[in-house]
Amino acid sequence: MNGSILFSLFFVALFSYVSYSALGYVYLARMFPLAVGVFALVLALVNLFEDIWRLRRNIASDSGMGLSDLETDWDIAHSEVWLKAGLLIGVVIALYGGIWLIGYPLAMSIFVVLVYRFIARAKLINSCIAGMAALGFIAFVAKMLNVSWPEGLIQKLVNLPWPLG
Repeated sequence: MNGSILFSLFFVALFSYVSYSALGYVYLARMFPLAVGVFALVLALVNLFEDIWRLRRNIASDSGMGLSDLETDWDIAHSEVWLKAGLLIGVVIALYGGIWLIGYPLAMSIFVVLVYRFIARAKLINSCIAGMAALGFIAFVAKMLNVSWPEGLIQKLVNLPWPLG
């Protein structure tokens, strides 16, 4: 049996279990896991049927004729790989430090602005719009789901207005 079929079968079994176990919850508690489980199960089944179809047609995924026919450049220097990995680790550590220092809503909004500005190389106005949209989305989720985001050290010292505090 092909490895991709085993992988697809694993996800079909996993999301079948998630969907089935969600049925045991009370009505409102089952909505989210059931919606995610059923949607993911449908995607896993589609992937399984595509894998079976490719196997029956003798289309090997290594031949470059599959759905993900992408060229790759394997000649990247190790120094560049380490540099990009270090950048990613540094960004994640800085994000967690920002959440610890100024709280989740502000840190995520500033993070979005900085990612758009310096990694995606977007214009400053577009970066600020994306950051404000992120803050608006965080505020919307907090209000609709009654979520209280983690506070930072500065938020505990300074009484910030909603949704920042």
